[in-house]
Parts: sequence; C-alpha cells; structure tokens
Amino acid sequence: MKYHRLFILIILLAGISAGQLHAGETSLGGITLDGTLGTAGKLELPGPDYEIKAEYGHQAGANLFHSFQQFNVDTDETATFSGPASVQNIISRVTGGDASWINGRLSSEISGADLYLLNPAGVMFGPKATLNLSGSFHVSTADYLRLGENERFYAEPLTGELLSTAAPAAFGFLDSEAASISVEGHGELTTDIWDQDYGDWWNWLDWNEFDYAGLEVPKGEMISVIGGDIKITGSYFCYEEGGDHKVQTVGASLNAPDGQINLVAVKSGGEVEMTGTGSDFEVNFVEQASGGQLGNIRLSDGATLTVKARDYQGAGSIFIQGGMFVSDNHSEIISEPHNDDGGVIDIQADKVILNETRISANTDGTGKGSDIRINASEEVSIVRGEIKNGSFYYDDDGAGDGGDLSIKAKRINISEDSWIGGESYGTGKGGNITIEASESVSVSESALIATSAKEWATGQGGNISVNSPALTITTGAVVESRSEGSANGGNIGINVNTLEVTDEGKVSLQALSSGHGGNLTVSGADPEKDDDFADSVMLSGSYTGMLAGTSGPGKAGTISIHTKALSVKDHSVIATSASGTGDAGAVMLNVGTVRLAGGEISSASEYPGARIHTVEDISEAISLSHTCEIGDMVIVRDVGGGESAAAILDAAGDWIPLTGEVFDVGDMTELAYLIDYSYPQDGQGHTVVVLDAGDGEPASFVYNGNFSWVRMSKVYTVTDLEQRAEFPVFPGDVIRLEANDGITEHLTYTGKEWLPAKAVYSADSLSERDNLSVQKGDVVKVEDTGEGSSKSFIFDGESWASFYMTGNAGSIAIHANEAVILADDAALTTSSSGGVHAGEISIETARLDIGESASVSSASSSIGDAGRIEIRSENTVTLDGDASITSATFGQGRAGDIETEGSEITLGGASRITSASENSGQGGAAGTVFIRTDGFMRMKENASVTTSTEGTGKAGDITITALNIELEGNSAVTSESRASENGGDAGTITINSDDCVKLDDKSTLTTEASGAGGGQIFLNAGNQIYLPGTDVTSSVRQGYGNGGDVTIHSKFVILNHGNITANAEEGDGGAIFIVTDNYLKSSDSRVTATSKRGNDGTVRIEAPDTDVSSYLVTLPEDLLDASRWMKTPCAERSGEKISQFIIKGRDAMSATPGDLQPGPPFWFGCSDSENNLSE
Repeated sequence: MKYHRLFILIILLAGISAGQLHAGETSLGGITLDGTLGTAGKLELPGPDYEIKAEYGHQAGANLFHSFQQFNVDTDETATFSGPASVQNIISRVTGGDASWINGRLSSEISGADLYLLNPAGVMFGPKATLNLSGSFHVSTADYLRLGENERFYAEPLTGELLSTAAPAAFGFLDSEAASISVEGHGELTTDIWDQDYGDWWNWLDWNEFDYAGLEVPKGEMISVIGGDIKITGSYFCYEEGGDHKVQTVGASLNAPDGQINLVAVKSGGEVEMTGTGSDFEVNFVEQASGGQLGNIRLSDGATLTVKARDYQGAGSIFIQGGMFVSDNHSEIISEPHNDDGGVIDIQADKVILNETRISANTDGTGKGSDIRINASEEVSIVRGEIKNGSFYYDDDGAGDGGDLSIKAKRINISEDSWIGGESYGTGKGGNITIEASESVSVSESALIATSAKEWATGQGGNISVNSPALTITTGAVVESRSEGSANGGNIGINVNTLEVTDEGKVSLQALSSGHGGNLTVSGADPEKDDDFADSVMLSGSYTGMLAGTSGPGKAGTISIHTKALSVKDHSVIATSASGTGDAGAVMLNVGTVRLAGGEISSASEYPGARIHTVEDISEAISLSHTCEIGDMVIVRDVGGGESAAAILDAAGDWIPLTGEVFDVGDMTELAYLIDYSYPQDGQGHTVVVLDAGDGEPASFVYNGNFSWVRMSKVYTVTDLEQRAEFPVFPGDVIRLEANDGITEHLTYTGKEWLPAKAVYSADSLSERDNLSVQKGDVVKVEDTGEGSSKSFIFDGESWASFYMTGNAGSIAIHANEAVILADDAALTTSSSGGVHAGEISIETARLDIGESASVSSASSSIGDAGRIEIRSENTVTLDGDASITSATFGQGRAGDIETEGSEITLGGASRITSASENSGQGGAAGTVFIRTDGFMRMKENASVTTSTEGTGKAGDITITALNIELEGNSAVTSESRASENGGDAGTITINSDDCVKLDDKSTLTTEASGAGGGQIFLNAGNQIYLPGTDVTSSVRQGYGNGGDVTIHSKFVILNHGNITANAEEGDGGAIFIVTDNYLKSSDSRVTATSKRGNDGTVRIEAPDTDVSSYLVTLPEDLLDASRWMKTPCAERSGEKISQFIIKGRDAMSATPGDLQPGPPFWFGCSDSENNLSE
C-alpha cells in the first residue's frame, strides 16, 4: 500500500513539474498591452507601480475588459486596476503565449469589482504575491470565459469580437492542453529566517505573520483557481514543545474570510460552471464529450486554504475538484465558524490523498460548524492526517452544532495515526461522520475515527456510520464514541458484508460520567433494511475487540450484531462493562453461526481497581508510578525531615501531592470555574468536594496544576484500614481490605464507622426495605428506589446508608439459526464484583457445541447476584474437553440459575455444568441447575453436573428431565455442602426420565454435606433404573445434619453391584423410598440409611416382589447336552491342522427350519433398540 501511494505521488509530481516548466517560459518583462482592446494600442506600461487604466481596455456594461501581451508583477511591484464605479468585473487576458509571474501585488481601485485573470500559457504566484482588492479574484488558464448563456470572451483575440455585458458564468477549455497554475510559499522556515529559539516561535509569529499572508480577498469574497494542474505550497516551521515535535503553518496560501475558494483542475475540453448562491453554490466541470478528465491538484509544505472569518463570525466554503487531489507535508484546509454558521469543504476527485494534512470545520461559537464532503470515484487515502468537525464552544449562551463529515469512494484507507472526528465541548452537538465505500474501508496503524462529548458538554457526541461491503479495523486502529460529561455519546452504525477487527483494532463506546454511552450496531451493507445480515464478522488477536463501558453514573451502550457468521478468536473480545454506578450495556447477537475460539464475549460490573499504596520515600513512589493507574493514592512515610505526605496519580503519570486544603462546590460546572487560566498552577494539590457530581452523589477531585482534575475513587483497595484514613471519606465509600490469607473483605463507611456486610436481603422498593427486620451490618438490595435504578443500603443500627456500588452487568443474548460453537478456552461470561446484578446469558440456537476448555459462566464476588444462564437448542447440546457451564457467587450475592434445553444433551471429557457458592463465610446461595431434553441425556468420561456451597449459602437444586439418562465413565451428578460447620444444606437432585436411567462404570448420583443437612434425591423413570456398580448417595460426612432422603420410582429398579445410601455421622440417617413393579438386586448391592451416632433412617421398598432373586434357581448341569448341537471342528475330522473357511448363520447357529433358533441379545440399560428391558 505504501509503495502504491508513493507511485501515485511520483506520477502526480511529474505531471505538475511538466506544467511548471511550460509555465516558466516567461520573459518577466513586466506588463504590456497587446493593442486589441482600448485606445492606447500596444503599450508597455511603466513600473514598478503599474497603472492599468480603464481606457487601456473596453467597458461593456458592468464588465471592463483588458488584453495584455504579457502580464508579470515582480517582487515589490504593484499592478493597480482603475475605472469607473459602474464596473463590477475586471476581465483580463494574456495573449502573448508566455506564462505570467506574479510575486508582487495585484490591486484594484474600483470598489467591489471582481478581478478575472486568464492566461492559457500558465500563471505562477511567488511567495510574496498579495492582493489588494475589494472584490473577488479569479485566475484561470482557460481558453475562454463564458458570459451569460452563450457569449464568450476568448483568451486568443478574435477579429471583430463583440464584448458581452453579461456576467461571467463559466471558464471554458477547448482541449486537454490546459496550462498549470502554481501558488508558491516559503516552505519550511528555519531559525536562519526567524532567528529565535524554538521555544519563542509565537512571538516571532505575532510580528511576522502578515509578511506571509498569501493571496487574500476581503470578507465574503471569492478566490478561484481554475486551470490545468494546480500546485500550491505554503510556509511552516517546526518546533519542540514538551519534548514533542510540532509543526506550525504561517499565513495562508489562499484566504477568503467568510467567503469562498474554488480549485478546479481540467485536462480535457469542457466548462467549469459556477452556479447558485450561498449554501446552494456549486462548482461543476461539464466535459465536451464523455470520458472527460480532470487535472491534478497538490497542496504541500504547509499550504493553507482558509475561509475562516477574522471577526469571529461565520466561515465560508471551499470547493476542490480534480482528477487527483494530494495534500501533504503539513498542509491545511480550514473553514471554522464562530457566531455565524459555517459553509462546506467539498473535495471531489478520482483519487484523494491526504498525507500529514489537517482539515478543520470546527465551530468555536454559536454558529453551526461547516460540513465536510470528500468524494472520490476511486480511492481516498488518509495518512497521518486530521479531519475535525467538532463543536468547541462551551459558554452558557449556546453553542453551534458541529458540521457533518462525509467520505465516499470505492476504496477508503485511513492509516498511520490519522484522526478523524470531532468533539462537543458545550451545548452544541458534535458533528456526525459518514464513511461510505462501494468496495472497501480500511482503518489501520493506530488511526482513530472518533466523536466525543467532552467533560463540560451538554450537547450529544456525533454519530458514526460506516457503510461498505468490507471494513477492516486493524493494527491498533480505533473507531470510538465517548461521553465524558453529562451529554450522551453518539451511536456507531456499521453496515457491511464483511467486518474484520484484528491486531489490536477496536470499536469502542465509553461513558465516563453521567452521560450515557452510545450504541453499536453491526448489520448488512444495506442500511435501509432492519433485518439485513452481514455475511461475516470476525475478531482476532489480543487487545482486539468491540467494547462498551461506563465508569460513571451514565449507562454503557448496547452492542448489537446481525451477521450470518460471527467469529471471535485468539483472545479478542466483545464486551460491555460498568466500573461506575451506571449499568453495563447488553450484548445482543442475532446470527447464523457463532464461533468462539480462544475469544470472549462478556459483560462485567466491577469495582474500580484504584489502590492505596504505602512507600518509604519519594524515589520509591516514583518507581511505583509506572505500574499504577490514574487515581491511585500513595502514602510516603518520609518525604524529607521525617515528614510524611500523600499524593494522587494524574493522567500524565505524575504524583500530585495533596496539600490538605479541602473546599466544596455545588456541581461540576462550578468546579470548572475554579481553574485560574492565568496562573494554572495555583491550587495544585487542593481537594474539592463536588456535592452533586452528576448522579446526585458527592465526589472528590484533586487539582493537578495543569488545567485538569483527578477524581478520587469511591472504592479503594487497601491492606490496612489506616491507609484510607489519610484521605477524605464520605458515607457510602467502600474499601476492599485484602487480608494475608488472600480473602478480600468489603467494608462500607456509614458516616460513623466502617461496617462489613452481614445478611443480604432483596426488596422491590424502599417501603419494602423499611418493613424488614434487620440488624446492624445487614444489607438490602432495592430493585427500584423510585428513580428507575437499583441501589444497595447497609443498616448502621439506626438508619440506612446507601453505599457505592457499580451498575449492573449487562445481559448477553444470542440467537443463532445454525450453531453456537465455543472452543480453545473461549469464554461467554457475565460477572459482578460491585454491582447489584451480573447480567443474564441467553442462548437460543439450533446447535450448541462447547469444547476445549471453553466456558459459559456468570459470577458475583460481592453482594450482587450472578446472572441466570438459559440455553435452548433445537437440536443437540454438547460439552466436551473440559468445557463448562458455570454460575458462581464468591460473595454475599446469589449464584445464578442454569437452565439448559436441547433435543439431545451430551457431556463428556470432564465437562461440567456447575452452580456454586464459593464464599466460606456468609456466602450467598448457589443457583439451581435445570436440564431438559426430549431425547438422550448422556454423561461420560468424568463429566459432572454439580451444585455446591463452601459456607452458609445453600447449595442449589438440580433437576434433569429426559427421555433416557445415561451416566458412565466416572460421571457424577452432585450437590454438596462443604462447610465444616454452620454450612448451608446440600441441594435437592431430581432426575426424571420417561424411559430409562442408567448409571454405569463408577458413575454417581450424590448429595453430600460436611456440617449441614444432606440434600434429597428424587429418581424417577418410566421404565427402568439400572445401577451396575454405581452409587446413589445422600449423606452427611460430619456434624449433626441429617442424611437426605432418596426417593426412587420406576417399573424396574435393578441394582447390580450398586448401592443406595442415606447415611449420617452425628445426625439421623435419611429415608430411602423405592417404589417399583420389579425390584432386582444383586447380593452385594447395599441399600442403607444409617447413622454412626444418631438414629438410623428408614428404608422402605414398595414392590410386588421385593426380592426377585429369591425366586431364581440354579439350573441342573444336565439340562441340555450341548455337544449334539455343536459342529465337529474340521481339524478333529481330519486330524490335521488345516485352513478354515466358515460360513456362519445367525449367532453362528444353524438356521435350518425346525432347528433351535437363537434368541436376540438381552441387556439392561437405556437404548434405542427394542431389546431393552420392558414389560
């Protein structure tokens, strides 16, 4: 790609250089009349101040025509046109065949008159060329100027020509030989020119910028450059600031304040028309024949086109039209309005190459920003470029909206740190961005396409729309929408056939304060269809992803993807998150197939990772800063003289010492006014408490002395409670106290003391909360506080205190018409470490395959609940290779339920479905597990379905409903309470089969408790329950808990070396109830309900024959002489060892009519065959 761009530039430069050589054929002989117009005849005018009088030409109506043999104005020379006030257009032509060189001043004494200069041989403007006009300026190498509808003023004099009174309407070209026009600047200015240190460049610029003014017309007027190839260079210099290399342009190559600039390059016969007025103005090239071509236009070396008004009012428009348009080496195109609306920057070409170029249409006032339109029939390439369309005005009297940015081409490439987009700083809305390609869009090499609503903005950030058959975001490139204050972020819409996000590429939507984050929608290439599906969406590589997050009270946006095939692999992610009080957004996938291979789809609610560190001295603090996050605190025990100090880390990575001075203000707007822009370092280290930080809650900020504030976290991780005492604290603040044993305890400040959470309750409303019977330290999660949001409260013994919790994690919903496939450690997960709820996971698909250590999980590590997991598959659900479906709680919240449905469900290869309460103390309950299939439920190879608790929380129940259920290969269905004392009870296991349940090869069905009650087991089958060498157990290993009951219903209950137990240690044994029509038990099978120290339980078997084995008899040895039915071996018949060729009948037995017939094989267990055991 770089070679391609270099080749294009070489061709372009070659074309422009050739034009310059042609234009350079000038004698620099001043100004000479050719004698074809006026009464003076052929006349060489005296200089250096050339006076061009009206009588030297011919006036027709409001048009004053001049004709020159040559027209050159050298350095320090002036050419001044004069005439009557009735003249509106000064129309001049150069007929001698030499290009014009202008390095002096073109002036007019005719008030308001426009100046036209035509020279078909070319025109060159030097770096000292200037204009002193009160009207517009048009320069062209056209062959004629069309006046009105049909009249022409030719650059080549015609005998007896008639001069029209009509106004100029178009520039006409007769062939493809149009000469070039160049506007030359000073290039790079070195210290030899401005003789100052780099640090003092601004002073020099104030005194000298006028000397580099370029071609400028008065406010509201127009500059037109219309010819063959066009080359414009400018003036700039480089300087160093803060260790960064920066570039400053000087002056403007073309300047039309609040007016208009037109650049059109022509390479074939036709006319350049200028039609309409105001916002309806257009510049169009109309070719004489189809296939007409446009010339090349190049801006370089700091070339600047600007229509920005000097009086802080509006801004004008810039129209550029050519075959190839190249802008490079620090060039700029500017239309920045203030208190009036802006115009438009319109670029049309076959190819547009913007290399190290800045295009700005920002508004810095109440006027609407200018629009930017870039249209290319082939390609747009932006390299290290910047295109801005923001709203920068933030005063209270209203700000204009940013203009819209549109880029259209076959192929669009944005790369190498380019930055496209705009911010909103006040009440104005940020500009929208639309990128549309008929073939492909590539965003790469750390390029950024972004809109944002800044910290003080109330106007929404702009929307981003990308429409293309193919979009690639790669090598660190980012497409982003941000809300940094109270205003909402813009939405991102991607309409594509194929989308690839790779190699640290990202699509990101962030909400940093009270404003909501925008939404992301990915769908098919037709944006008009709501149900249009992209062909494929692929994410690959570490630090690659689609992200929507919130770190404030605003809600994060939703990620919606509609595609036939979604692939997330190699550590890439699709994720929503909440680290502030706002909720995380949902992830909604409407797809054909989802493939996760080492990738992740997640939604998380997590406490901020801010920490408080303690170090011995300043040098240790400096070393520590490289590994810390913004907002981290440090306590330095000795900063000199035995004094200690505290500091906070700012965005620049510097520790800002806290002075101990604390102030308060009402809101965030008042906070902004505290900065003294004249003395920005005043107040560094002061702490300001904002009583309402946007969510009705207070927050603390520390001023860094460099125009920004560092927000103190509401949650800090500490190793010692005394660390938090060094900083301001408010009711509702939380600390995460890390103990030496690795356990993290959450403490809440009530305004009086730090309290740990005890019992956790849920309530729908505040009134329901107030009716609860609670004790000090109890927590209530209220679903709706009356503000449409959930909050948590802790009881301090007298009253309720709300405390800081992050928002809920978002839900994940997948609808897949074909399949959901997870492999290679892939993860589909929701989690909460600080929110009220982790999000739900819903999968609706035709087929679900989870393998190779992949997982579907939901977890909570605080008082928040884990989310529910719901899976519905039209066909199979398969887990293999250490795959898992898991819900867990590590805190006081409840683990989520798991519900799985499919036509057939298979677990193998140590895969598992698990719900667990992992908190060994006051933990929440585990969730329930419900599995249902109309076909087979198969578990093999150490597969398991489990619920468990490590502490006071109850283990969840398990319900499995299927046609047939088979467990083999050491598989297990288990509910377990592991706490040695005060543990929650084990859960209940319910197995329902319409036909058969078989446990084989050391498989187990178990509820077990260490220091609590054992769970119950219900085992029901329509036909048979077969236990060959396996166990059904409900027991208590220690403590006074009673053994759980076991209840079994089936037509056949068969124990072959199998055991059913309900035993206990200190407590009573459980009860075992077996209801069956046929009870078969081998002699070594055991059915027991005992207790070592308590009462034995009950064993009751209800069957017509409780012991069928007592009716079995030993067959006599002579019942049948089998030898007569056996064929004599051939070897015996011959007495020799010979080869054999045997034709067998069924079961190797004779099938002769009347002979004994073999019976079919007979087995116990579940099978699709008709030969399983039945009545």
